Amino acid sequence: MKNLTDVEQKKFNMTKKVVHLIPHSHTDEGWLSTVEDFYTGEDEWSIYIGCVRDILDSTIEELIINSNRTFAFAEIKYF
Repeated sequence: MKNLTDVEQKKFNMTKKVVHLIPHSHTDEGWLSTVEDFYTGEDEWSIYIGCVRDILDSTIEELIINSNRTFAFAEIKYF
């Protein structure tokens, strides 16, 4: 890091760091496919592999396996 003395730099380098990894998934319902096709993945012309249903199904399976995990899904359907 800049502007630290040698002692401060050494102390910083020896300090335990905590890193938070946050898995993220992003979907754009209704942008390139219908909302229903985004959920089911049944749009044969879609550029996406997978679907919202796959995201939710696999996430629920992993949450059942490891109850220490959490999940947030912020996508909503606008009417």
